[in-house]
This record gives sequence, C-alpha cells and structure tokens, in this order.
Amino acid sequence: PSTTPVHQLFFSKKEKAATELLKVVSFVLSVPVSNAYAERVFSHMEDVWSDKRNRMSVGLVKAERQIRFNFQLSCLEFKAFIEGPQGLLQVAKRVEKYTWKER
Repeated sequence: PSTTPVHQLFFSKKEKAATELLKVVSFVLSVPVSNAYAERVFSHMEDVWSDKRNRMSVGLVKAERQIRFNFQLSCLEFKAFIEGPQGLLQVAKRVEKYTWKER
C-alpha cells in the first residue's frame, strides 16, 4: 500500500482538470487567514511616521523598520556591538567603500 495522500496523487497527474484545480487551490490557500500581519505593520508605521516626523523619506522609514525588526539588541547593546572588536563603526566611516569618491 502507498503512503502518498490521495490529493498528491491527483495533483501529480498532468491532466488539464488537475492543473486548473491546482491553480484554484493554490490561490485559495494563499489568502491569509487573518490580517494581523498587515495590522502589525500599520501599528509600527504609526510609531515611526507620526505628525512630528512626517518629513521622513520612504527610504529612511524602510531602513528604520528593517533595523527595528531585525535587531533584538537594546540601544546600548547595539552601540557596544558596532564599536566592538570588529570595528564596524570605523569601517563604515572609511572612504574606500565609495568607488566614485576622488582620492
């Protein structure tokens, strides 16, 4: 006896009905169950892009959000990280990274 589920066997066939039904099933399953993720994004945007900070560019807001979402460090921990033995802050200040800059 095969352990492959029946739906896998059905969709593995190359028949027209199976491929069309697979498109419908894929579309239906791609719809999110809730809008919690979108609400979370808008909630975070309200924290960043407020009436007092409305002149920020989209790029700056994007960079700020990426840093906030991807780093779990406090401000002091991040400061220690960039000033640490790798010298990330010193490397970021160097001119060598800019190929267009005259030397």
